[in-house]
Amino acid sequence: MKVDISTRLMKFSLKLMRFDYVIKHVAGSKNVIADGLSRVFHQEPISTPAVHFSETCIDAGTMALETDRDRFLQDLKRRIITGD
Repeated sequence: MKVDISTRLMKFSLKLMRFDYVIKHVAGSKNVIADGLSRVFHQEPISTPAVHFSETCIDAGTMALETDRDRFLQDLKRRIITGD
């Protein structure tokens, strides 16, 4: 069975691959804290600070070198190459 998944969800699932976790459904009536936080109402708009990056991007050579040093990225690279 082929399943189409959005790029956003694929990136999120790749980030979660390094963790062992179990997803459980919790009814809203029993998840009082999360339910309360999701209903917070703000009278005024919340301002968020602007983010500025001062460092330049790394080049492809540095990216390849760092990828070869990282176990997770080595495994990801292997899986992409082999189609696993």
